[in-house]
Amino acid sequence: MTPMEFVGNWQAGAWANAALDAAEATAYGCGDYTADMPDEEILRRLLVSNRQRAGAG
Repeated sequence: MTPMEFVGNWQAGAWANAALDAAEATAYGCGDYTADMPDEEILRRLLVSNRQRAGAG
C-alpha cells in the first residue's frame, strides 16, 4: 500500500465514522451534534433522554 492509498483509506474511514456518529446523534434527538461537542454535553443529553424514556422526567 502506498502512502497515498493509506491516506485515502483513512479519510474514507474517518468520513464513515463521522457519518455514523451524526446518524446516531440524530436518532437520539441531537440533530445539532458536532464532533467538537464536549463529552459532558453528550452525556447530559443522553441522561435527559433516558430519564424521559423511563418516565422520570
